[in-house]
Amino acid sequence: VDITGRTPCGCNLLKISFSDLQSDADVARLVAFFEGLYGKHTGHGLIAEVPAALRRHDAVGLPSFTVEELKEYYTKLGELEKAAAAYRRILQLQSQNLDAITALESVYRKQRKLAAAVELLKRLAVLQPSRAREHYQQVADLLLQLYRDKEALAYAQKAVALGPQDAGA
Repeated sequence: VDITGRTPCGCNLLKISFSDLQSDADVARLVAFFEGLYGKHTGHGLIAEVPAALRRHDAVGLPSFTVEELKEYYTKLGELEKAAAAYRRILQLQSQNLDAITALESVYRKQRKLAAAVELLKRLAVLQPSRAREHYQQVADLLLQLYRDKEALAYAQKAVALGPQDAGA
């Protein structure tokens, strides 16, 4: 993705170079994604098509970042709300993306949006039954921080029921 500065009219301009879109539906999803992040175009004219001679014909060669790397980048920048918005948008497109759910839950914890983090942990427990015990323990911990003790106890009991061998440890 190539990002440019401002246009002569003072509008923000986002220029996207891509070669991996397979259909009009792919293009529509890409446009919807950026409109969701930056808003819909409100100018008075269409953007002129780039002449073929100026288009890139070779591989883009841009780095591919994992969700974990993006989370770390945004966290280091202190841009937690931008990180959260990106993860929410990913989840709109891929509602069961475990990496995005996990990353968004972590951002919500950092933002002290604990109720939202609880909901994501519950979702993870359903999507990852092999890790449900761990997620229920985290839910119980967050619910205690929210002073929702009865709910916390219920989730702690769920966690113990999934791994009673650790109950006495």
